[in-house]
Amino acid sequence: MVHGLADGVDRIGALGNGQVPRVVAIAWRVLTANQTAKRRVSVRLSARLGGASEDHMDDPQERAKRLATTAAEEFVRCNGISTGTPDEFIFHGADLADEYFQDCIAHLKWAGECVVFEHGEETTVLLGDYTLGSFE
Repeated sequence: MVHGLADGVDRIGALGNGQVPRVVAIAWRVLTANQTAKRRVSVRLSARLGGASEDHMDDPQERAKRLATTAAEEFVRCNGISTGTPDEFIFHGADLADEYFQDCIAHLKWAGECVVFEHGEETTVLLGDYTLGSFE
C-alpha cells in the first residue's frame, strides 16, 4: 500500500456522512417552509384549469374533467404534427392505433373541445370550444 493513503477511504466516507444530513436538512426546509407559495401555486393551477374560483375546483368530478381535458389537449399538442393553422394537428400511422390517443380524442370530443376529420390513414384534430354554449 502507498504511504499516506491508508485512511483515505475512511476519510472520504466520513466526509460524505457529514454532508448528507446537511443536504437533507436544507431540502426539508425548502420543501416545507413556504406553505403560502404552495397555496399560490394551487390557486394559479385552479385558474389555468378553468376554475374561476376555488369553489369550482371543490367539485371532484368537475376537477377530474378539467384535468383530463388539459392532459388530453397537451397530448395532442405534443404528439401531433402541426399544420401551421392554430390548434390543428395531424396524426397518422401507429398513432391512430394507440389506445391512449384514442382515449384522449374520445374525451375531447365528449367534452366538446375538439372535432376530428378522418382521411384514410390520416386524422386531423382541431382543438377549440365546440360546445353549444360557444355558438351563442
